[in-house]
Amino acid sequence: MAALSSGTFGSLDRSIAPDGEAITGPYLLALQVLGLAGLPKPRVLERSLSYELIVHAGGGAKRLRPRIPAPPTSTTSVTELAALVPEAWRGDILLLDERVSLRLAEPVAFFQVDVWEERLGIFDIGSKGPNRRHLGRCYVPLETKFNRRPCSWTIVSKEQDMDVGCLTCKYRLASPPGPVRGLHVVEEGTRVDEVRLAWEAPNNDGGS
Repeated sequence: MAALSSGTFGSLDRSIAPDGEAITGPYLLALQVLGLAGLPKPRVLERSLSYELIVHAGGGAKRLRPRIPAPPTSTTSVTELAALVPEAWRGDILLLDERVSLRLAEPVAFFQVDVWEERLGIFDIGSKGPNRRHLGRCYVPLETKFNRRPCSWTIVSKEQDMDVGCLTCKYRLASPPGPVRGLHVVEEGTRVDEVRLAWEAPNNDGGS
């Protein structure tokens, strides 16, 4: 399992292409949230909890309201998710399957996810809104070794100064591809009003 505590960040080593060429933005961050684990449970006379996730990256942000339970099209099972979280939290796993994407104008070292919960009593129908509370925040480093790899990251409560659970996610970070190689005119088939071109794939495909 991969986990980070609050304030510990990785570096974006995708800013250098395999051939040594510097990559410039924009970037596309495609995030899939796979689950939550270890979070506080509903109290007596409370309905099932609902959550809101706010993803921040590169000055932008998007909100997610996870569907509970996860849709039947989910590609991850609870058993697979359990293998990615600490043993102490494996009894409180919430399977999710939510996706969001953000465009980044330039490379950033990490993105962060704020986790909010909403509690509603069994008898609170229409007359009262849910009790909303910020559970904590997790930081996810944007590093090549984590690209496309499901990992779990610690959710840290700033108020309580403690770990309150973890978020499991997978992301794909893509950038514009590098220039094609070996661009040349193909003499065979070339006509007066038509030119045929051929080339090789770029060294850096942008992570697509």
